Amino acid sequence: FILSLVFMSLIENSIKFSSECEQPYVDIHWKFMEDHLIFTIENNCLAEGSFLESTGLGLENLRRRLIVSFVKHKITIDKNVVGVFKLELQLWKLNINA
Repeated sequence: FILSLVFMSLIENSIKFSSECEQPYVDIHWKFMEDHLIFTIENNCLAEGSFLESTGLGLENLRRRLIVSFVKHKITIDKNVVGVFKLELQLWKLNINA
């Protein structure tokens, strides 16, 4: 099973921060493996001068939700490219064939 709405805040934040850009984009990929799911989301964002401030609260809430649900997970954030935010979420022990 996959927790309901686990990806919602990630998608909403990508759209929100990308919408400040002149040519906004959000790129979402799902990869279903035998024993886990890899969800990747990437969006452009303003390198500076953003009216939106990232508090990190959404990511912290996601981490807590996965922990209390006993879902094995790994969250990787890549901010190495200026003006691009990329996040990879891996979830294990999912019954994705059901």
